[in-house]
Amino acid sequence: MEQRGRTSHLQELRLVLLGHDWLEKTLTGNAILGQQMFDISRDVKTCVRRQNQCVHRHGRKVTVVNTHERFLHYSVGDPGLVGRNMASCMEMCQPGPHAFLVVVPVGRHRGREWTVEGPQELLNHTLWRHTIVIFTRCERPKGVCVEDFIVQCESIQAVLKRCGNRYLLLDTSMRGTEGFTQVSHLYEKVDDMVASNVSGGGAGYVMRSEEVAIVTESNRKAVREAATMRRMNMQKTRDALGSLVGEARPVSQLRILIVGPKQVGKSLVGDIILSENVFAAGLPTSLSTEKQADVSRWCLMVVDTPGWHGRYCTDDTPQEVQKQITHGASLCAPFPHAVLLVIRSDETFTETDRLNAEKHLSLIGHWAWARTMVLFSWGDRLGETPIEEHIQRWAALQWLVDKCGNRYHVFNNSDHAGGTQVEELLEKIEESEVGNDGEHLLRTIITQQESSREAEKSCRKMQRQIRKARMENDLQREAMEEKEKVVQDGIRSLTEKEEQIAALRQEIERGKEFIKEKVKEDDEKLMGRRFEFERENENLKRAMVEKNRTIEHLRDRCAQQEGLIMEKEKLERETEAFSQRCEEKCQEVNQMKLHQRNEAEELRDAMEHLQRENKDAMRMLKTTLVGIQSHCQQRQTTQSGDEVQPAGVEATSDSSAVKEQKRTSAVSNREESDTKSEEPQLLQAEALQADWTLWWFSTGGAVLGAALGAVAGPARGAVRSAASGAVAGALLGSLMGRRMEAEVSRR
Repeated sequence: MEQRGRTSHLQELRLVLLGHDWLEKTLTGNAILGQQMFDISRDVKTCVRRQNQCVHRHGRKVTVVNTHERFLHYSVGDPGLVGRNMASCMEMCQPGPHAFLVVVPVGRHRGREWTVEGPQELLNHTLWRHTIVIFTRCERPKGVCVEDFIVQCESIQAVLKRCGNRYLLLDTSMRGTEGFTQVSHLYEKVDDMVASNVSGGGAGYVMRSEEVAIVTESNRKAVREAATMRRMNMQKTRDALGSLVGEARPVSQLRILIVGPKQVGKSLVGDIILSENVFAAGLPTSLSTEKQADVSRWCLMVVDTPGWHGRYCTDDTPQEVQKQITHGASLCAPFPHAVLLVIRSDETFTETDRLNAEKHLSLIGHWAWARTMVLFSWGDRLGETPIEEHIQRWAALQWLVDKCGNRYHVFNNSDHAGGTQVEELLEKIEESEVGNDGEHLLRTIITQQESSREAEKSCRKMQRQIRKARMENDLQREAMEEKEKVVQDGIRSLTEKEEQIAALRQEIERGKEFIKEKVKEDDEKLMGRRFEFERENENLKRAMVEKNRTIEHLRDRCAQQEGLIMEKEKLERETEAFSQRCEEKCQEVNQMKLHQRNEAEELRDAMEHLQRENKDAMRMLKTTLVGIQSHCQQRQTTQSGDEVQPAGVEATSDSSAVKEQKRTSAVSNREESDTKSEEPQLLQAEALQADWTLWWFSTGGAVLGAALGAVAGPARGAVRSAASGAVAGALLGSLMGRRMEAEVSRR
């Protein structure tokens, strides 16, 4: 843990700015450092480090690293890019950053959800424990509240949940004292977060050895395994449906509906499928358009629809576009054979993207999901990464592909000729159509598979029961002999079944001769029955062999169960010992509670004693203050008497005036004689008296402030409150003394 000052704040602070908007990050960095140290005129392609000694907050040294705009960019061909970027950034603030500040501008967030949702899927929990969200704004719009902004954006709520609901509003346009105040609040939040991480057993900052990116070696292995499983499942489904394509009735025309968000290449996909430039690729599509062409052995009709508002769109999809999507589905009446949902393969796919796709596919009809296939455009940008790995990295994309029945295809938009990728797509559509038409057949197959699984489960259950019975009766030799008799009976029953099979064969032969003599036309049917009986005979033989193997396996399992029983007894002994230790610990805890209760009573008595002492001190201070006040009044009376006395003599009787004149003349005569000798002594006496009065006020105020601070403060902060009260009292007494001295000098 780094060295801290007496006020429990970090002497050195290392911060990293994250976010998509480079200008907002730059303004935030300048506001934190208290001056313009980052260049706001242009964005840079590398991380920038700046350092400053911030004198307005305990004089601590602050280091800020500003990341570039594509720092957290997802690269489908290079999944480890984010991890390398984070490692290079952390090297710039050794030994590691105390906090990551995610900068989010307050304003219209529609169409920018992916800038916040993407990092959630790319960074792990280690980084979020050291993260604070900074909401920034350069002006003060009326009626805008950061809490309302959070409530309106679910993506922001998810980020705050990950980082422990730590956030701060920072106005980057503030300067001077207001700017220092809001930055000081940020420093306090960072100090609190670091203290919390340290109390949890951490170092208070993110070390280089810690993994902050979600893509690690173990994660890559899990993604590869899941991707392989998805690819195998898709291939099994295609093989099963491909065997039924030849038996299904041919489709005269394949109707294909292309949908998706804006700027994903839907029109270009339609041109590649038809092998013609019939759609306005590269230009916005405003109306649903139908085109037809013959491709290979298929007659195709393709309908291109306008894209709904997704990324970079600040408004919801207009009603006219939604009507055109519905109209495009009606052009494929009675329904399209395939709905191609086009998605870019080189971008992130967040929960907001999934919700948009689900919302707009509902416009087509309830049957849409049964005929939807996810078409990944720009597949040439995948590089060597399989599309299945890209799917497994994004939970929202997994949900979408599974919702479509694991139907997906990759398109290389650079290959305008189409070729094999178009033929493979049309084959998948044809297989999907067979699957939809032969739903009853698939349901039958699934039912048979389920029944076979149930049979396997019952067989396994029976095996478990046999193992349990043998475990219980293994020590009894007579029971084992009974089991062997049962096995022998089974063998006899199998022998009898073989004899029955032989008899059945004889009957079949006789039946064949009888049928040949009676009806020659049924010869083929009789041959079929013969083949069926032969197969049944083979199945019975195999069953007998399997039962023999099962018996041998059960014998081996019985031998293994002896060891398991011994281990169970050992575990029971260990459990009893552990229970005894738990009881001893409970007794120790009860003794500790009793000891703590006694200590609490002693502390309560000490507090009462301190309160009584404080009351005695208060009474002494009150007596002291009364003495001070009486002394001040006597001194003021003496001084005022010396100055006002000549005026009072004129207002009194003549006798008093005569006496005062004589006294004044005598005093003046003495002063004329001893002026030079007594004047320095009088000045010294007055100075000593003023110093003594000032010291008296300062000391009395300090004692009174300490007593009041000790009485008003809590038990734990009594010393600190007393010290603060003493300082405040001393200052107040000094000011009162100075004021009295000034008044005396003026008079």
